Amino acid sequence: MAKSEYWYSNAIIYAIDLETYRDSNGDGIGDFNGIIEKLDYLSDLGINCIWLLPFFRSPEMDNGYDVEDYFSINPKFGTYDDFIRFRDECTKRHIHIIMDLIINHTSSNHPWFKAVSYNKNSKYFSFYIWKPEPPADQKESVFTGPTWTYCVTNGEYYYHKYYDFEPELNLKNPAVFATIKEIIGYWIESGISGFRVDAATNLFEEFKEEGKDIPGKMMEELNDFLTSKKEDAFFIAEADVKAEEINDYVTGGNRMTMMFNFLLNNSIFLAITRKSASPIIDRLKSLPDLPLNVYWVNFIRNLDELDLDQLTAEEREEVFNALAPEKRM
Repeated sequence: MAKSEYWYSNAIIYAIDLETYRDSNGDGIGDFNGIIEKLDYLSDLGINCIWLLPFFRSPEMDNGYDVEDYFSINPKFGTYDDFIRFRDECTKRHIHIIMDLIINHTSSNHPWFKAVSYNKNSKYFSFYIWKPEPPADQKESVFTGPTWTYCVTNGEYYYHKYYDFEPELNLKNPAVFATIKEIIGYWIESGISGFRVDAATNLFEEFKEEGKDIPGKMMEELNDFLTSKKEDAFFIAEADVKAEEINDYVTGGNRMTMMFNFLLNNSIFLAITRKSASPIIDRLKSLPDLPLNVYWVNFIRNLDELDLDQLTAEEREEVFNALAPEKRM
């Protein structure tokens, strides 16, 4: 079967945050049994794919993206048996399930990090990125202060792109890469049909100084592994990048199978602001060509912040002035 005939070439995806979607037992928290109760409704909407936001065990300091155990389910959402029943009920309705693949960092509460924070001789020390002293020219993290934080229990500094409770994984370590494959394999065998690669841009940015296409080769290897487990499984890249950078993620058609269309999404908000379809038409005409069997995932609203990075500074200000004129907005 050609990839163009796979189900995902015309997928309609519905994203669900388990915690806020449907509570089946009255504890105030959504769960897998709650989604099951709404599957007929979702099917009537015409969707054929549910994207589950993180449901792993987690301290939940970053909406579950601070993963404590990649092979577990947060007990407040139910059990693994509940997940399997959800999967089976989806299958009856011809609905596929995809989930987040968070491979850039873990929670600082993950057993790997806890082990190495007390013992530098642990085999997990090289799972993370450490220095005895922080670089003099270290950058600011995306959310909180410097990118290097001192670990008082082992006397080393660890690197984090985002929060200090989300230490970055060392993707150059073959053992980490092998573990990522284990995670993919485990959830594919559990019935998952694909993965949204969280913060895919970081995967590529961390290797830029190397001057080689290392992340591209990594994605090709992961894609080969994924499709060896399930032929019609796929990766969606969360990559909010400029048009000229798209090719890094899709070259050859065997890296990312889908790309979130941030370019179009940003233009939709500009069109709403101007009350004109012209920004959408212009963007559709200027989208870069994708390889055969790689697809855009078009969406209205991002699941978190609205950054509008792919508009010009003037266009961005125009949207903000129209849709969020007050500072509190």
